[in-house]
Amino acid sequence: MIRLVGASIRGLSHERLDIPCQDSHLCCLLKNGCVLLAVADGAGSALYAHVGSMCALETVKALLSPKNLRFEEPEAFWQGLFDEVHQRVLSALEAEAERLAVELRELATTLLVALSFPQGLVSAQIGDGALVFREPQGDLMAFSSPRTSEYHNETVFVTS
Repeated sequence: MIRLVGASIRGLSHERLDIPCQDSHLCCLLKNGCVLLAVADGAGSALYAHVGSMCALETVKALLSPKNLRFEEPEAFWQGLFDEVHQRVLSALEAEAERLAVELRELATTLLVALSFPQGLVSAQIGDGALVFREPQGDLMAFSSPRTSEYHNETVFVTS
C-alpha cells in the first residue's frame, strides 16, 4: 500500500504579516508504481515566491507525469532528465516573470525532486532542504541534504 501525504502551511510570521505561503509540494503516483515527490521553497525575499514555487512544481509534473520512467536507467539518463527539468522550470519561471512584468528574481525558489521506485530512489536538488525517508524499521534517513557554505542561510535558487 502506498500512502502519499504532503502539506504546505503558512508560518506564523507569514500569517502575522499577511504574506502567502511561499512553499509548494507535489506527491503523485506515476506509471509503473513510480512516485513523484517534489518540494519548492520560495525565497522569502522574493515578492512572487509563492507563484515561483507553484510554477516550478506545475512544470515538473507536466514534464515527468507522461514519461514511462524506469529505475534501471543509467546515471547519464537521470543526469540528462534532471538537467531538462531544471531548464524547463527556469524557462517557465522566465515566462511567468515576463507575464507578471517583474524581474526573474521575484519568483526565486528552490527545487527538490525525487522519483521513488520499488527498487530505489533518484533525486535532484537545487538549493537548501533535504529529502528524508523512513526505513521499514522506522528510522528516518536523509537521502540528500543541502551543500554547506561558508555563509549561514545562503542558498541557491533555480533562478540563480
